[in-house]
Amino acid sequence: MKSSLSNIFKNKQIKKRFRDKSLTVFFICLGIATISWLSVSLTERYSSRIYINLVYENMPENKTLSNNLPDELELSLTTTGQKLLWYRARSQFKPLRIDVGSYIILTEPEDRGIITSQALKAIILSQLSSKVEIQNIKPDRIQFEFDLLTTRKVPIRVDADISFENQYNLSGDITTVPDSVTLKATAAVLDEISIIETEKIRLTNLSELVTKSFGFKEYDNIISISPEKIEVSIPVEKFTEAELEIKVKILQSTVIYDIRLYPQNVKIIYLVALSRYNDITPDMFEVVADFIDFDVIGNESIAATVTKFPLFTRNIRITPSKLEYIIQK
Repeated sequence: MKSSLSNIFKNKQIKKRFRDKSLTVFFICLGIATISWLSVSLTERYSSRIYINLVYENMPENKTLSNNLPDELELSLTTTGQKLLWYRARSQFKPLRIDVGSYIILTEPEDRGIITSQALKAIILSQLSSKVEIQNIKPDRIQFEFDLLTTRKVPIRVDADISFENQYNLSGDITTVPDSVTLKATAAVLDEISIIETEKIRLTNLSELVTKSFGFKEYDNIISISPEKIEVSIPVEKFTEAELEIKVKILQSTVIYDIRLYPQNVKIIYLVALSRYNDITPDMFEVVADFIDFDVIGNESIAATVTKFPLFTRNIRITPSKLEYIIQK
């Protein structure tokens, strides 16, 4: 009985070893067949479509593009499976570098250039393997159109949104260094620009002189702004209230009337920087009662108007602001 069981066990082991050897042989044969198939497949030629990015170099100086250039090319090509697999593994080619200066034809008043389909193929093949055949390129040519650039100096306008601490204000003009910049663009673009604005300057609760560097707003079709940044100075001082009594000047037409105002003098109340407080004199102000186009019928009083004042004063008020009058012919 024991001998019979032993023989059965041995037979099973022999069968298992045979099956294992058979599987090993099978997988070896399968691997050899797969490798052979891959070898044949990779040497065969296939058609595919790929995309290649473009980089433009050596652009002409003092000129700007007036047309849009493609960012990439679509290539229909034929190559071996091995090369195609390698290209796919890289996901994309290195950018194709195009020397624009080599394709420009000098003309007046514009420079033009064109890269034909044949020239594009030559550029592409210089980067690819010689085993690649290019069947089609989209776009099949690249055309360049340039406009002549010129320069012009324009003044600067400061675009500021500022606030001050209580009793503080601007004590003078906001200034820039330099006071103008040089723009580079086409003549048509520069003809539309008479002034250039800074970027928006937002400052709050100012109580002293501010000097900072700022750039400019973005302008379409301006190639360059020189310098790119300027120094902006914002003079800020503490202000105090002051007042003066001024005689009102009467304005009338060529017809002479005897006009009497009541009162004849008004009080001007204003804010002035502490550093300029003692610079104020009455002759710096002028207040008028303008009867030239005034309709006296139904109006018993006339407004007093400030027509001259120092530019470094702020918040000017007149009291009284309305004056009574008597007219005698």
